Amino acid sequence: MNNTQDKKKPEEIHNLHYYIDHIRYDMTNLIKWLVLAVLTGLSVGFISSLFARVLKFVTNYRTEHFWVFFLLPVSGLIIVFLYQKFGQEDGGTNQVLSTIRSQDDVPFRSAPLIFVSTILTHFAGGSAGREGAAIQLGGSIGNQLGSWFHLDEEDRHVMVMCGMSAAFSAVFGDRKSVV
Repeated sequence: MNNTQDKKKPEEIHNLHYYIDHIRYDMTNLIKWLVLAVLTGLSVGFISSLFARVLKFVTNYRTEHFWVFFLLPVSGLIIVFLYQKFGQEDGGTNQVLSTIRSQDDVPFRSAPLIFVSTILTHFAGGSAGREGAAIQLGGSIGNQLGSWFHLDEEDRHVMVMCGMSAAFSAVFGDRKSVV
């Protein structure tokens, strides 16, 4: 009986090390994603909340000052110029959504472009939804954060989703910021 117990001890020790290594790996992953989620949520949430508040302000301003509507063609020209000059590789919301499944990257310059162009559109009375803008804004910032933290491709895709979620919740989650 002692011989069989002695033979099981090295196997049990090996199994114990196996489970300890897996627990260590899982805990490290948990801590990594908790930190990344908080940083992403804070940064994207702040920028998206600012975006929602500026949208509310320009929409209210346009409502009170009807003459701003006549600036719609000018704002359209400004937006076209900005995208031709700075955003030629920007594929819009479809690019952000396809980034999750493919090897594409969301260019970081999409964030300021979508911020400015959506604000200009709402300011002049144009039709632009906040949904696509929030997804693009959060996705590009999340992708850039993943790049800054030197994450691998799969983790950057998760960061894009974290950014999209943070932006969406910031734009639509606060009743005070709803336009």
